[in-house]
Amino acid sequence: MIKIHKSKNVLIVFELIVVLLIMSLFLATPKLNMTSFFDGILLWAKYVMPALFPILFITSILNSSGIAQSIGIIFSPITKKLFNCGGVAGYVYVMSILSGYPVGAKITSELYTNGIINYGEACRITSFSSTSGPLFIIGTVAIGMFGDYKLGLVVAISHFLGSLVNGIFWRKLYYQPTIVKYSANHSNTPNILENCMLSSIRGILIIGGYIAISYMILSLASHYNIFLPIINVAQTLFGTNADIMNGVLQGMIEITKGSLVISKIGLSFNANALLCTGIISFGGLSIFLQALTYLNKFGIKLKIYFAQKILQTTLSITICSIILLII
Repeated sequence: MIKIHKSKNVLIVFELIVVLLIMSLFLATPKLNMTSFFDGILLWAKYVMPALFPILFITSILNSSGIAQSIGIIFSPITKKLFNCGGVAGYVYVMSILSGYPVGAKITSELYTNGIINYGEACRITSFSSTSGPLFIIGTVAIGMFGDYKLGLVVAISHFLGSLVNGIFWRKLYYQPTIVKYSANHSNTPNILENCMLSSIRGILIIGGYIAISYMILSLASHYNIFLPIINVAQTLFGTNADIMNGVLQGMIEITKGSLVISKIGLSFNANALLCTGIISFGGLSIFLQALTYLNKFGIKLKIYFAQKILQTTLSITICSIILLII
């Protein structure tokens, strides 16, 4: 008992030290923080909000009105066979690959809240509906950063196939063999549009906040060379290129920034494809936090979600490697 209390006290002290250290770093560079925060907000306001907010609003209406279930009937034979999930799982996947992060997490959370899916189905759906969208992969990254449309196709195919195979792997997660009928909690109140609008506004603001914070973290990491020890260790042990390692580490915080760093190194087509596939499939800290904003509503275990993303990244990179051998 005494050991348990001591362990908790040590953990509390450690957490306090970390918080104070982070606060000190923030306070020491106020101008840098303001600039990086503004850069993140500018990116959110100019590119993310106009593209994502309408999707958040439309999917909220579809989920609240029960239309999602009607659409799900089409996918039911496929999703049941592949993922042990009802037809709405197909609807979530399609909306996720069309819209990108974190739409899949948002729809899954709302379907659970409305009583359309249970906890096990929600966790299984999360394994294959956590994806980026073709607009970001092909438009922003491949064409905008690398100037190579073909690269976007290879990364997109690898990313989406990886998520599908990932879903098949997790098909037994919390699976109940008994057939359960779920009754949707359709919202027939006159405030349905207002509720959907408020939910969407809250969601887009939270996403903006996480993007801005991620940019601040990256600026601090660059300013204080926080990544340098990790890069040096990777170089010493594995001979990893410092620029590549820097891009990967930045991508683990924010995928747009990481992809941009990789695009400026001047690597081969194959190397760019593999690295971008890995960065985009993993998602990074910013995407994790955005997704967990919604996934926490049905209590998904963090270790489960993290394991799903690790496997999805591994599968996507493997598929990318196979495609690069063929083309």
